[in-house]
Amino acid sequence: MARATVALCITDLDVGGAERALVDLAVRLDLGRFAPVVYCLGPRPVFEEASCVPALEQAGIEVHCFGATRRVDLVSVVRGLGRSFADRRPDLVQCFLFHANLAGRLAARKAGIRPVLAGIRVAERQQRWHLWADRLTSRLVDRYVCVSQSVADFSVREAGLPETKIHIIPNGIDVSSYLASHPADLTQFGIQPARRVVTYVGRLDPQKG
Repeated sequence: MARATVALCITDLDVGGAERALVDLAVRLDLGRFAPVVYCLGPRPVFEEASCVPALEQAGIEVHCFGATRRVDLVSVVRGLGRSFADRRPDLVQCFLFHANLAGRLAARKAGIRPVLAGIRVAERQQRWHLWADRLTSRLVDRYVCVSQSVADFSVREAGLPETKIHIIPNGIDVSSYLASHPADLTQFGIQPARRVVTYVGRLDPQKG
């Protein structure tokens, strides 16, 4: 049985939250059933060994970079991505981050590929044209994947995206990566060893919803 090709598109592959989510998804797919291919709008990272590229390539996943560094490069990227989709004929296109969301859906339309999934990870309050562009091309998207309820609500209320297309899938955590961790000495902070402590680490920004 032929494997289903999954095209994963992202703006760049330097280390970040969306980039890690793409890597986690790609390397954890059942490679007996799926053949993930990663398309990056930007160039290969300068410090490649510290980027997301090694984890993908070590898992045997193809990585294609289009070298875009400016907004005007988006036109050539859409053309190149469209040609790649036309040749590869992926069974599904999933995109991460705004520029890849836009380029991916336009390229998929050019190549006649469906379905198309677009990931929305932030409530974009500053770049309002992002919302306009998303709404204008929303008919090219089959499903939107939002990372939280607040981001989903914002996307419907402010971007005018169809609520019927929106699904919420929170970011997952690989708990196995913490199995070898050692207890921290919290007495230096005045916390007794028997106390239960919950710590939250994150960027407290309105953009995150």
